[in-house]
Amino acid sequence: MLGNSLGNSGKQCPGEIGAVWDQTRKRIRRSLADILDLPGEVTLDMPRIVMLGNLRVHIENHRGITEYTGEVVRVAFPRARLR
Repeated sequence: MLGNSLGNSGKQCPGEIGAVWDQTRKRIRRSLADILDLPGEVTLDMPRIVMLGNLRVHIENHRGITEYTGEVVRVAFPRARLR
């Protein structure tokens, strides 16, 4: 049996397949965004944050506010959190 580029005996565990698929999907999305001239935040699930001084913050493409106090606002994103 021929080995693959991952260095094992030709078998891939589900985690490795998922990681390879995620990388391939990202490359396809980036290429498509470039071809169609679409902003990256739309096609790559990236947040868009606009701050106007210390008066206003506009956040797009988030998963919701997870904490809100007088001192802290925590916002969840597809791949991260902002505090």
